[in-house]
Amino acid sequence: MTIDVMSSVPKDVDFWSQLEIELRAVQQIYSRIVEAYYLTVIEWQILRELMKQDCLPASKLAKRVGRVATSFTPTIDKLQIKRLVERRSDPNDRRVVCIQLTLQGREMAPTLQSINHTIEKYMQARIKGTEAQLLQSVLHRMQTSHLP
Repeated sequence: MTIDVMSSVPKDVDFWSQLEIELRAVQQIYSRIVEAYYLTVIEWQILRELMKQDCLPASKLAKRVGRVATSFTPTIDKLQIKRLVERRSDPNDRRVVCIQLTLQGREMAPTLQSINHTIEKYMQARIKGTEAQLLQSVLHRMQTSHLP
């Protein structure tokens, strides 16, 4: 089954402007959901990544959440103040600082799962089935082939 994705799009729509507007709308939705748990979106993303793989070098963690490592320190500082993460020397290379979850951070797993479920449910209501798969494929391709 093929979908004519362009049949419902007006010809005068500026795709990139539309994408930017939708990105801001999704960001606002994420913010509303996440802030109910006293987190920012970036803090939620960091905790989610550390749940997948704990004790990541700050530079690698920044890359995974789409941030520049040089501007990442204040966000980690805030999570440390909330006692959700801590900095540790990498056991394999003491020059490298790893970010890892504290016990309190690990105990947030059910909360993070609840946030993920709420966001997933919201997004699935907006984009379904083949369209969601197509969008995910396009976004993945865009992420893995950044322009210079």
